[in-house]
Formats: sequence, structure tokens, C-alpha cells
Amino acid sequence: MMKTIRFRRSLAAMLMFGAGLSVAYADMPPVQHQGPVTFVSGGVGQDESDSMKAAEKDYSLTLLFAQRQGTESVYTADVPVTITDSKGATVLQTTTKGPYLLVQLPPGSYKISSTYNGKEMVHQATVSKGSHSRAVFEWQ
Repeated sequence: MMKTIRFRRSLAAMLMFGAGLSVAYADMPPVQHQGPVTFVSGGVGQDESDSMKAAEKDYSLTLLFAQRQGTESVYTADVPVTITDSKGATVLQTTTKGPYLLVQLPPGSYKISSTYNGKEMVHQATVSKGSHSRAVFEWQ
């Protein structure tokens, strides 16, 4: 069963992380590995969410998962995610533990697919050395 976590901020405000955010990573969920890919998933609760936002700069890809419910956005968790490279090989297959998924990928082009309540969304991301990509999955 997929989880939803309510928040009172608008999605737009949530995406604008203030410069100079100084939060220790002490509240980060554990880092995981799948082959050469390093990732961390979470962001449940304010402290963990703040730590995930602060850690974004250390990962090449940030994914955020939410659902619109009326005028509010609701964080989602327990969302299956598959990332494939330009040759169609799966480089990461996981289920989120919170609304954030931070992934360290080698440079390249990737297809990211995720399904929530039976609705699939697909995004493309290009990762370049020293760059940071971001995709927001927001279901209606």
C-alpha cells in the first residue's frame, strides 16, 4: 500500500530551497547501493526532509514524488521507480521510502519511470559530470 504524507507548503515553495541551508546530514536515511549506483530514499518528517534537501548537491539526480489532492500537494512514499540507461539496461529499481530519492549516476541519458495508483509517469534526465538533474513526479 502506498503512503501519502501531507504537507502545508505548496509544491512550488517546497522546490525552492534557500541558499545557505545549513542542515547536518545526521537525520539522513541510510545510503544504499545497487551495483555501481548509490542512492538514498526518504524525507519523512521535517528533520529528515531538511537533511535530504541539504544533501541534494551531493547527488547527480533528485527525484521528488507528490500527488495533488484538491489545492494541496501530498508527499508520496512506497512508489516503485525504475531508472534505465540509454541502452535500455536497468541501473536502479527500488521502491521509495519517502518523497525524495537522491541518486548518484554516471554521466549519461536516463529514462525514469514510476507508477502511483496505477498511473505511470516517465521522465528523461541527462546527467553530466559535475551537474545536478531533478525530476518531479506529481500525479493529479
